[in-house]
Amino acid sequence: MRVLDRIEKEMGYCQVKLEKERRLRCQELYLRAEVEALKEVLKSYSKVKFEEALKSNRLGGYPVAELPGLMRNGSKEDVLRARSAFVSAALQWALRDTQELLAHELDGVVERLASYTDFEGKRSNLLQQRKRMLERLGFDEDECAGEALEGFEKIESRWNRVREDLVNAEVALAYLQGNLDYLHSARSFLFGARVSFDVDQWCRTGYLSDLFRHSPVSRVFEMVRCADFNVRMAEKELICLERWPHRAHKSGTVLGPFVHRLFDDLFTRGNFQSTKAVIEETEERNRREHRTLAKFCAKLTDERCGLDREREEKFAELSHSVKRLVCN
Repeated sequence: MRVLDRIEKEMGYCQVKLEKERRLRCQELYLRAEVEALKEVLKSYSKVKFEEALKSNRLGGYPVAELPGLMRNGSKEDVLRARSAFVSAALQWALRDTQELLAHELDGVVERLASYTDFEGKRSNLLQQRKRMLERLGFDEDECAGEALEGFEKIESRWNRVREDLVNAEVALAYLQGNLDYLHSARSFLFGARVSFDVDQWCRTGYLSDLFRHSPVSRVFEMVRCADFNVRMAEKELICLERWPHRAHKSGTVLGPFVHRLFDDLFTRGNFQSTKAVIEETEERNRREHRTLAKFCAKLTDERCGLDREREEKFAELSHSVKRLVCN
């Protein structure tokens, strides 16, 4: 009896490890795809060098001071060239850090996977040991004992999946909360920028290096970048969930639309109304996603509690069947 208990506990441990390994492999694939996608995006923006743009203080061949006039009177081609240069420089600056952080996260997942050593083989050996033990006890000939074992195995498998689902969902929920916190901070810094950053004055005499590195706008940039990073990290967890409706529920990223609208706000409108709107729109959308995921976590918690009780009952049934066969 003690030998069978030990085998069941070791098999349970192997199943837990195998489920964790499966999810880590999902995360590895997701992170690898994200890192490669960001490499391609950065490559597509490489014609405009960020440091060169800052040093020359020019976009699309035009000095920053001439851009408001270009937006009013320039040709479509020249406006598009200046916009593309601004977007390229801004996204290079923001996405390079994101790529490095995701690559570091990928390295961590790969390192964790290296510690998972042949749990499938260990589980197979334990299954064989259990089979031999049960055959000696006449388990195959006892219908009630066979049903008890089958019932316990089904509950054990389901309990293991739901428990790991809850772990992934709760981590994702924390990342989405981080996303909302960063978006709220971005909006607060943007309100500060509307008061302390004179757009017209900067366009006449300012430098791109001031905008990206020393102005209130640079702090908004950092908050937006961090908000998007938290969405990617939440997706890394949600990708492991089979029951999460991925197509129906996807949190929004804001960096791309923010950069495009910032160009218009700086060189056409002279305020930050458009960038404020896109941050608020994304914040509201992601708040809805956060509420949906919170409800999903609560549902998983209830399900796990029910499975905890059912698992204990099924294990007690299995133990009783084994004791009865041993006594006979």
